Amino acid sequence: MKKCASFSEWFIAVLLTCCLVLSGGMSLAQDERCSSEPSANTLDNGSGLEQQRLSESGDTVWRKDVNSGCSFSDHNITVNIPVEPDEISDAKITMTNEDVDYNDPQSCSGGPEVDYLYINGHFIGQLQGANNSWSTNIFDFPSSYLVKGDNAIFVDTDSTGTGCWCVGVGYVDISGKVGFRVTSYTPEDGQENVLWNAPGITVTFSNEVKKESVSNDTIVLEYRNQQGVWTKVNTTVTMASATKAQITPPGNLMDGVRYRVRAVDGPQGVLAKGDAELEEDAEWYFWTMVNLDGQTANLFKPNTTKDKLQITWFNVSRNEELIPYRWVANRIYVLWEPKVSVFDDDEVKEIKAKVTLTVNGTDETKDCTIKRPDRYTENEKKLAQHTINFLKVNPRLCRGTRKV
Repeated sequence: MKKCASFSEWFIAVLLTCCLVLSGGMSLAQDERCSSEPSANTLDNGSGLEQQRLSESGDTVWRKDVNSGCSFSDHNITVNIPVEPDEISDAKITMTNEDVDYNDPQSCSGGPEVDYLYINGHFIGQLQGANNSWSTNIFDFPSSYLVKGDNAIFVDTDSTGTGCWCVGVGYVDISGKVGFRVTSYTPEDGQENVLWNAPGITVTFSNEVKKESVSNDTIVLEYRNQQGVWTKVNTTVTMASATKAQITPPGNLMDGVRYRVRAVDGPQGVLAKGDAELEEDAEWYFWTMVNLDGQTANLFKPNTTKDKLQITWFNVSRNEELIPYRWVANRIYVLWEPKVSVFDDDEVKEIKAKVTLTVNGTDETKDCTIKRPDRYTENEKKLAQHTINFLKVNPRLCRGTRKV
């Protein structure tokens, strides 16, 4: 009987997918309408420059530059607030206005100028000022008037309808104290299959962070050692933006291991600009992916190599040339070992995978749970349940250069 080509000549692909003044209003005459501090996180929303910053008093300030000039029309302004209203206290609105003749009728038969300010339909107060000058109006208001997202700021110009008055708007500030906290992070809490060589660890805070407070002692990456003691990784922590920190390990993380990230609260922890402390300590966990590249330290018999991913076949004999028209058992071994330096409960003991075997242009895919080799019982091994198994029929005899 003529033998077919050895299995090493078969086309095989194995894929694993391990898955901030007063109550009421206040008007202050000033020479310039738009004095402002340097700001961070600026964005152009199409109708003026919108900015977010932290004041020296620790208030978060959302500013919209309007620079309208004196207009006889009503003013409709939008300010985006990216936090929930119940997280804001001591809310205020500050608006610079031009030419508000609120106590000087100047021969207008309808009386002095009356301009009213509203936030999302809620009445805030009457603008004050002086003829041909810029003034600053400041009002306290309940934060419940706000919404997360776009907030409608409306100035009812010349609300009494005299036809005499115009008003200009320089900028609008909405400010308040926002609790300093962690708002998001990567990887997500409980995320699995995080790349050991590119984990992408970041943490974002609600307010601008005091850079001097950020280090690997205040944002900590750690794992548990074999005795269950949390062990710090000597990372480098940098600020990717005013509110976002990036944590970079010194090299690859251990594969198949659970890690913890902590943002430390208190006076020695992460601080906001103005030295506000975190409301509470934040921590989250993630699991790195099992690395199936390379070789194991030990040989797993009956395999003859230490490759972590192996395929063997049985037709009549193991890994020998195939006889046509007979069933072939293809067995895929997925091998990794426990780590002596890591707490047992923090190691990946099994993975869920989608395994595809391609032979001669034909795919077969299986969804399976793969255990670490030391987790299989002797009986599971006897029943060949410690491998991913595919049964194929060996095709006809190979002729010429035909690829099988």
